[in-house]
Amino acid sequence: MKTFDVAIVGAGPAGMFAALHLSQNSNLKVCLIDKNNFLGGNGARTDGKLNLSYGIGMDLEELKLTPDEALEMIDDIDKQFSQFIPLEDLNNDSEKIKFWQNVFHEKGMNLVFARQKHMGTDRAFKIMNAFKELLESRNVTILLNFEVKDIVKNEFFELLTEKETIKSKYLIVAPGRNFAYWFRKVAEKLNVKWNYGRIDVGLRVEVPHEVMKPLTDVIYDPKIKFITSSHNDRVRTFCTNPQGFVTIEAYDDFKLVNGHALYNYKSKNTNFAILQTIGLHDPFVDTTNYGRNIAINVNLLGGNKPILQRLGDLLAGRRSKTFRFYDYGNLEPTLSLNSVTLGDISMTYPQRVLENLVEFLKRLDLVVRGLFHPQILLYAPEIKFYDVVYETDKFLETTLENLFVAGDGVGKSRGIVGAALTGILAANGILRKL
Repeated sequence: MKTFDVAIVGAGPAGMFAALHLSQNSNLKVCLIDKNNFLGGNGARTDGKLNLSYGIGMDLEELKLTPDEALEMIDDIDKQFSQFIPLEDLNNDSEKIKFWQNVFHEKGMNLVFARQKHMGTDRAFKIMNAFKELLESRNVTILLNFEVKDIVKNEFFELLTEKETIKSKYLIVAPGRNFAYWFRKVAEKLNVKWNYGRIDVGLRVEVPHEVMKPLTDVIYDPKIKFITSSHNDRVRTFCTNPQGFVTIEAYDDFKLVNGHALYNYKSKNTNFAILQTIGLHDPFVDTTNYGRNIAINVNLLGGNKPILQRLGDLLAGRRSKTFRFYDYGNLEPTLSLNSVTLGDISMTYPQRVLENLVEFLKRLDLVVRGLFHPQILLYAPEIKFYDVVYETDKFLETTLENLFVAGDGVGKSRGIVGAALTGILAANGILRKL
C-alpha cells in the first residue's frame, strides 16, 4: 500500500494542473493516477485546442468566479502550455472577425469569438511528455496504466487497483468524459450528491478545406450557435479542424467519432462537429444513459463501427452504399472506410435531433457556401458526455469532506482550458486546509 497526502485520479488537463499547482505551492506528497499510459487525456493529447476565454468551456456561475478571476487563471494556464513549445495566437484580425460575426448575425446565428491557440496532435504529444517530466521534477508520483476499480472512504481514502491500494487524506477525481459514468457509480456508493447534467448529441461533418478556408483563415475554430426554428432547440458547432482528420474514440462498449489536426501535416479536408444540447426531465432524466443508448444503437447497425453517410443519401432517405458512394462528388473521407460502415444515420438517431442538425447545416450554408452540398460526409455517433454535475463549494469540494472533483467528466468544464482551471480550483481547496 502506498500512502500520499493527495491522490488525483485522472491525468487529463484537470489532474495535471491540480498536481502542478499543489507541487508549486506546498510540500504535499502528491500522486497522479491514470488508466492510460500517457498524460493529457483525449483533448490535450489529441489536437490540443486552447480556447483562452471564459465564454467557452466554463460556466462562471457554476464555478463561482468573476470574469477577472477567470482571466487571471486562464493567462497562467496559457503560460504553462506555452513554456514547452511557443504557441502563436490565432484569430488576430479583428476587422475580419467582426465582418464574419455580422454576416452570421444577419442569418440568425451567433459567432462567438475567443482567443485561441493550437498545439496540433503531433506537438501535443511532445508538450504532454514535457509536462510529465516537469511534474516528476517537482516530486509528483505519476502512476500510469493504473486503473482505479473502486474508492473506499474510511479514515482516509483508499483507491483500489489491480496492482495495489493507494491511500490518501485528500482526493481529487478528474475522470474525463470517458470515465464519468464509472465515477458516478462510485459517488453513489459514497453518498456524494449530484444532479443530472446535459449531453451533446450530433454529427461529425467533413468538407473540402476550400469550403471552410475563408472562415477558418480568420477564426481557426469558429464557435457558431443557433436556435432551430423547427423545434426551438440549441445547436452549435464544435471542434473545427482545418485540414484535419476524422478519428475514432473508443469507449468500453461502443465507438464514437471525433476530429483532430496536426501542426506539420495537413489533409485536403476540414471537419467539425454540429451538436444539439439535450437535457431531460421527468420521468426519465438520465442523459448519459440516453446518449449511451444512441451510441450503442449506431454501433449495432454499423457492425461495431461508426456510420458514415453522404448528405445527399441522407436527404434522399437512403443509406450510403459503396457502388454509389462517389455519385455526388469525389470528396474522400480522411477516416479509413475500413473503420466505418456506410449506412443510414436516420435509422439510429432520434428524428428531432436529426431534423435540428440538418436545419443547422442548411442554415450554415447560407454563410459558408458548400456546407449543404450532397457530397458532404456525415459521421455518427458524435456525442459529448458530461454525465452529472456534482454539488460543490467554490473550491470544488463535494458533499463528502476532502473529496474534490474537476474537469469535463464531472460537469465543471468543457474543454482543455476549462478543465485545467477547475484542477487549479480543486488544488486551492486543498491548500486552504493546510
